[in-house]
Amino acid sequence: MAEWGDQIHYGNAKAENDLSTFRYCFVELSGADQVDLCDATTDVVFGVLQDKPQANEAADVVISGITKCRAGASITAGNEISTTASGNATGAGSTSGTRIIGQAITTAASGGYFALRLYNAPGLILDT
Repeated sequence: MAEWGDQIHYGNAKAENDLSTFRYCFVELSGADQVDLCDATTDVVFGVLQDKPQANEAADVVISGITKCRAGASITAGNEISTTASGNATGAGSTSGTRIIGQAITTAASGGYFALRLYNAPGLILDT
């Protein structure tokens, strides 16, 4: 059973680079069955990394459901969430082009962890 709730996992992904320090961060597809850390707020988030793979190792990625997620800024329950340029979560704010990935269920300080309802779509794009 999942630690934070029901989840859909993608089990065929491999890490493009060493992701061993990015557990519970956002990843993007970087090739066929390959993931890498999100490095821009406009990235299409594939899911949240659940383990600590090194380069070319299998990567467990939650692509839908409720998951633990690492905060890159202070997170308040109810906030819509997007990614930072370092794969951490932040409030979606109002910057044009930012993708909304999900909604915070709990709160967290920067560097802490919170429960995230991960949307199963690639994310709404803010157009301000």
